[in-house]
Amino acid sequence: MQKTIIIGNIGQGAQFKEGASGSFLTFTVAVNERWKKDGETKERTTWYNCVYNFKADVLAPYLTRGTQVYLEGKLNPKIYTDGRGMNQIDMQFTVREIQLVGAAKREEPALAPAPAAAPISAGVPVAAGEDSEDLPF
Repeated sequence: MQKTIIIGNIGQGAQFKEGASGSFLTFTVAVNERWKKDGETKERTTWYNCVYNFKADVLAPYLTRGTQVYLEGKLNPKIYTDGRGMNQIDMQFTVREIQLVGAAKREEPALAPAPAAAPISAGVPVAAGEDSEDLPF
């Protein structure tokens, strides 16, 4: 059995989708790591593309940008080649358990169901127009 735990902040808020096996949510989570090396503080952010299947319609309004979450689930990394010919890793995470850890200042989301055939986006986890410098964490 594989079990992975991550604590991070929602980047791209939850998107409600319908599929052949029922409804689910997709969202991204950023995990920040900080350490000191030679007296200088270093930082690295790892992005995860998350999928959550249980009570998607109930939880969706709470998974907004900046909200801190605790996730348990299974990590499914995928290697792909981007448009420049460089190998990249898509950190896909299937969420089994989710807990809201912190609250973010957020507006009430207006979530509309996506078409049933909409694929889960892979690759660059930051939505078009979002700048990682804008993120509230």
